[in-house]
Amino acid sequence: MMTYSHTRFSTILLLLLCSCTQPEAENHAAELAPAVEQVERIQDWPWPIERDPQFEYVATTELPELDESLIQKVFYVDQKHPEASDDNPGSRELPFKTVSGSARAVKASLMNEVPTKLMIAEGLYREKPRYAFQVPKTASEAQQSTLLVIEGVPGKTILSGAAEEIDGISFRPQDWRPVEGEPGLYVNDWPYQIEPYEGPWINTYGFALLPRTYQRPEMIWIDGQHQRQIYAERYTWVDPDGVATMLDPGPGIVDKTENNQDGKLVYKGLALKDPKEMKDPGSFAVYSDPQTPEELRGKIFIRLDRPLEEIQSIEVGTWQKNWSPILVINRRKNFIIRGLTLTRNMAVYSCPALVVANAENFIVEDCAFNGNSSKGLSVQNARRGIVRRSEASHNATNGIGSGQSHHILFEDIATHFNNYRGAWEAFLGWDASGFKSGGVHNITIRRHASVGNYANGIWYDVYCTNILIEDSFYLGNQRMGVMIEFTRPNGGPQVVRNNVVAYNRTGVFVTMAANSVVENNLVFQNQYGHVEHSKLQTQLLYKFHRRKGGPQNAADWESVRIQNNIFASDEGALVDYMTRKSDPLKEFPFILEVLNTDGNHYYLKNPETAFHAPDGTWLDLAAWRELLATYQSPGARDASSTWAPVSWEANPANEFMPEAASDSSRIARAMGVPLPEDVIREYWKRVERGLYAIPYLRFDKLYD
Repeated sequence: MMTYSHTRFSTILLLLLCSCTQPEAENHAAELAPAVEQVERIQDWPWPIERDPQFEYVATTELPELDESLIQKVFYVDQKHPEASDDNPGSRELPFKTVSGSARAVKASLMNEVPTKLMIAEGLYREKPRYAFQVPKTASEAQQSTLLVIEGVPGKTILSGAAEEIDGISFRPQDWRPVEGEPGLYVNDWPYQIEPYEGPWINTYGFALLPRTYQRPEMIWIDGQHQRQIYAERYTWVDPDGVATMLDPGPGIVDKTENNQDGKLVYKGLALKDPKEMKDPGSFAVYSDPQTPEELRGKIFIRLDRPLEEIQSIEVGTWQKNWSPILVINRRKNFIIRGLTLTRNMAVYSCPALVVANAENFIVEDCAFNGNSSKGLSVQNARRGIVRRSEASHNATNGIGSGQSHHILFEDIATHFNNYRGAWEAFLGWDASGFKSGGVHNITIRRHASVGNYANGIWYDVYCTNILIEDSFYLGNQRMGVMIEFTRPNGGPQVVRNNVVAYNRTGVFVTMAANSVVENNLVFQNQYGHVEHSKLQTQLLYKFHRRKGGPQNAADWESVRIQNNIFASDEGALVDYMTRKSDPLKEFPFILEVLNTDGNHYYLKNPETAFHAPDGTWLDLAAWRELLATYQSPGARDASSTWAPVSWEANPANEFMPEAASDSSRIARAMGVPLPEDVIREYWKRVERGLYAIPYLRFDKLYD
């Protein structure tokens, strides 16, 4: 039998046992005495127990094989070189001046089947090469497969979608005009007429219409900091004949695609009638619709947070069209993208800065995709790839997205503080996430840090199989730290192991996902706050819901394994088995029939509310075991699970810092997951400033 022996978790168990001497344990000694005695009786029990090979994740990920010694031709781009010109041959001595200017020579070399490398010197390149390195549809297999390497200097080779001057209009600080009688408010001309975007689903499915400024792409950066857009022009959705495909909870999908006409957003006047009403410092408003009154049309207003003379730079996003990535690598096999920073791309929702699509055998490494007005990185319809040592943070929607791809390794990556545009409108669902995948197979996520996203930390959506998330860190995300959702019957496995999940709105959420494995994780102090329910805390949310194409009965689900975890919290529930049915155990008896739980360590200050059963009752550990036995859950039914205090820092901002002495911090360090201290500090600063005080959470449907 295969085992997963983790020496680190032997240390963790020892730490837990020692935690009984903490002051917190003394305060609850009488209440927890029976449980503490139980821990003492089984203190020789190993952590973790042997794993059933039926649920053992098999690392079948096929990694790319690339040999850079095959490179025969090297081109150079260096805008700072005194001899730089796009008319040059692209040698080291006579380099190209722009990345776009190098494209003709690079593509010609590749079409001649010459393995080619493009070296881009450090510098700020205000350009969007987009399809410059696109493989022609007529290319042969050999031409598609010719090795390409595009390499910059990590952190110093920057491709930016922002400019200080556009079409003769300067946005430099000295060129803004003060608004008479309104100190701190300035105006400039706006060269673009950009239509609002309703979102990628509304015409097809009829849900998740993007709200207000989430329909907009405009961005402005002052000294590198994005400003908040204020909703200025009002639109409403009009679709006379309805959407093409309606979701129906009964028969499933009703197809109306034939002769269906798309709906559209229709201008309905001004939401901000007078720019002087825009009082929030660090905000801006754009007026561009042809129906907007002439005195405002074609103008952009900014409300500064400091005197104009103290500002060094003002940049705005350059606009080409809705779908306008900075760079696209499409239909290419055998390539490396290394050391590039792609930033400040202005595009509508769902358009990433870098698109890797229909690709095979590739590496993206030492890159950054930060500060874009939509998404950072997208890997779509790709196979056999690695994304490593890269970051996608501070993007308006997603950090990293992946769909219909397989055999991809994401390693040593970061996705922090994404979906800030969604936060402006309290739109935290439907695709927005630090990391989001759907329809992917054989994917490994390793050493992923995801902090402070206005969305999920990581989200595996529909039809994912053979997924592993391990050695990762999810903190302060405004939905779930980890979410795995909706497989086909007998789908999975989706394995979540050896991760730290803390201070999110929900810790781990397993919903409609067969053969899910949650093991060897530290999950604590997560807060659950869906609008449909009263505010409480839960560490693991486990939900069943029948959907067409998904598991329908116990045989379809096979087993859901929750073992060898630490679940701890101040209040609320440790485990919440939620459903919407009035009598869920009668409707979905297999909710518990497929649940294989054991070896977990639990702690809650009020043991009587530790488990929220499917019928809505609250249970302690003993009653929970009885319920599992009643429904004949597989395995040991939490027989060897333990209960004893786990301590955490009284001030959460001190958690995970080097000086932290709490059990949770010591356990996290023993687990070996990344603890990005600077990012954690930034998160708690944002909490103190009220940047996560969202008035409500907009979910069109709870189960997404």
